[in-house]
Amino acid sequence: LNHEALDYMVSRLSESGIKVVLISPPLHPLLIGQLSPGQYDGHNHTLSVLSQYAEVEVMNLVWDDWSDEDFYDHNHLDRHGRQTFCEKISPRIYEIIGE
Repeated sequence: LNHEALDYMVSRLSESGIKVVLISPPLHPLLIGQLSPGQYDGHNHTLSVLSQYAEVEVMNLVWDDWSDEDFYDHNHLDRHGRQTFCEKISPRIYEIIGE
């Protein structure tokens, strides 16, 4: 049901001409190394499907190279990591919205 709800929201926003940016935050490097083969296939497929709607951009940071020093714990960015995150996504969002 979560996928249906997400698809519904993204499709309605797209049909209304509203730009949508879907952001997948980074994973801690240790967690990346512990993923089973194909474990994120569903995630990647969902992003691929949703990106087909007009006005939808995907920023999948899961696979970007992040330092363990960017994380407070295995699930949360620390102060430095949040700063890095903002520095990475801000220019891309600015470019997408075109302002």
